[in-house]
Amino acid sequence: MKSRFVNTVRRAGVTVGIMGMALAVVARDEMTNIVVEVAARAIAERDNLPGTMFQDVHGVSVRRQGEGSPQADLSVRGAPFSGSGYLLGGAALRNAQTEHWQFDVPLPDAWFEPPALLTGLDRFRVSPGHPSGSVALELAPLTENERRIAAGGGDKGLAFANVYAAETEAFGNTVGAVSAFASFDRSDQTDGYRDNFLTRATAGGRVSAVNDSMQGDVLTSYSWKEFGARSFYGTSPAYPAQESLADMTVAGSLKLMRDPEQVSRLTAVWKQAADDYLLDRDNPSLYENRHTADFIALHGETRRVLAESWSVDLRADGDLEAVASESLGDHTRAHGSLAVLPNYHLGPLTFTAGGSFDVFSTDAPAWLPAAGIEWAVTERQTLFASYTESVRQPSYTELNYNSPASLGNTGLQRQHTRMAELGWKGEADRLTWRTAFFYEDSENVVDWVQAVPGARWTSVNLQGTETFGVAADGTFRAAPSAEVGLDALAL
Repeated sequence: MKSRFVNTVRRAGVTVGIMGMALAVVARDEMTNIVVEVAARAIAERDNLPGTMFQDVHGVSVRRQGEGSPQADLSVRGAPFSGSGYLLGGAALRNAQTEHWQFDVPLPDAWFEPPALLTGLDRFRVSPGHPSGSVALELAPLTENERRIAAGGGDKGLAFANVYAAETEAFGNTVGAVSAFASFDRSDQTDGYRDNFLTRATAGGRVSAVNDSMQGDVLTSYSWKEFGARSFYGTSPAYPAQESLADMTVAGSLKLMRDPEQVSRLTAVWKQAADDYLLDRDNPSLYENRHTADFIALHGETRRVLAESWSVDLRADGDLEAVASESLGDHTRAHGSLAVLPNYHLGPLTFTAGGSFDVFSTDAPAWLPAAGIEWAVTERQTLFASYTESVRQPSYTELNYNSPASLGNTGLQRQHTRMAELGWKGEADRLTWRTAFFYEDSENVVDWVQAVPGARWTSVNLQGTETFGVAADGTFRAAPSAEVGLDALAL
């Protein structure tokens, strides 16, 4: 299937929705001042929907199947969803069954800094990542006591409710925090097919401690959803398909930042996704597919200053993927990556050259070089050029799937991508921007093709694909609470 953290703010809020709209009321008590903010928003913008966290990220497009996003894919600069992904605290998360479930993030936006797209050398420094680019999700320090409740409804049986809370306490110069959230939403119809319904529930919690020199976090979440999937993944709309997915996430992260020039981080993540797909909900015996995919990742990174003109970026990653499936079979594979990127600083110029050595339990090792030059034209403007390489192993759906609509290919080779970028980035008083010309040369990209109309979709390796393009984005801060963004992409 295809800073300072001791001062805290107390805040509470309630949202009630009527006739497809929601009214949000937030009361805030800061020092002796009381501020009440009232805002109306569309109820479709409810929290915790797949892809919602990424919809405003420059260079990223969200491709949803149905209103409310029963399933959503991400595309980085127009690339296939299989070559894109996200990082949680630097750890590259994947789903060995299928990348269709790679972008569900059952975690509240309030826990994170604004997401940012990493490509080229920026991505390579942090993580093995994903060939076309990775969206970085960085845990934000919890420094506010907050209570938030939202509920709403609309036509087509639309209803949702969610609650979020965070409690902080100062211990000297350290702030400890506990946060929890829960959400529920449903809809009788998500697209043009009347039986494509959606029911979803999510809950989780986080414990955090932060001060000027470190930040530590432990978090967990559980999400379950069931939805009508008629015509999803290229299947015939004649079949009333249905699918359910249960997702469990446990993660921990420790960031050491006493010296801003030598920040270190360690992250561990475990994810499990249990997927149950029925091609015909009225006739389950026709075709049913059950998968359980486990993913464990360990990530470490640091920068060390060796001398006035020399520094080195180091990272180490290891991950284990396991799939237990009625149709894909039972499989386990592991991957490790060690990267060394020396940097030489000469006035406004920084030269970087190095690479990573990646090993695989089911494939040959790979040496992936990386190099770049940055020129700080001014304190707030930089010209940059980079070259990086990356690899991607096919998912087990692409390798082993066998259904009335699709057929995998056990002979698929891993994808190898070479990327070059040339760009300009900077900021002014209220404006930030980034422009880059990029070139991707990929071997063995996996695609699904039909030999003739009506035949099964079959996964194949494309021998060579080249992409030239220019991506430009900018953000203008019109007011402290108002921004205007622009994204442009030409391929």
